[in-house]
Amino acid sequence: MRTAGVYWNFRVESPKQMEATAFCLEVAEMATSISGDEVGLVRPLTGDISELFFVSNFASMEDLNQSNVKLSENEDWLALYEKSVGLIVPGSLHYAIRQKVM
Repeated sequence: MRTAGVYWNFRVESPKQMEATAFCLEVAEMATSISGDEVGLVRPLTGDISELFFVSNFASMEDLNQSNVKLSENEDWLALYEKSVGLIVPGSLHYAIRQKVM
């Protein structure tokens, strides 16, 4: 059972909306491949369409920590930070860990 949900929200540069979305799909696919945990990309249908969300769920905080370790040790993953320049609004990344109640 997945009990901890993690949400990373951020804004993409509006003039590069399509390019940024394609990049974010690449990020989600790579995170899934490296960590073994499914990472989804969510976008709003209304409101501020420049805001995107990565979403993943974990059975425990330990599983979340192990996923983060796998990502932080992967050179291809770390190289994505450079590729994000000009696509992601600097300082816009925020994350939250949510617990499943029901």
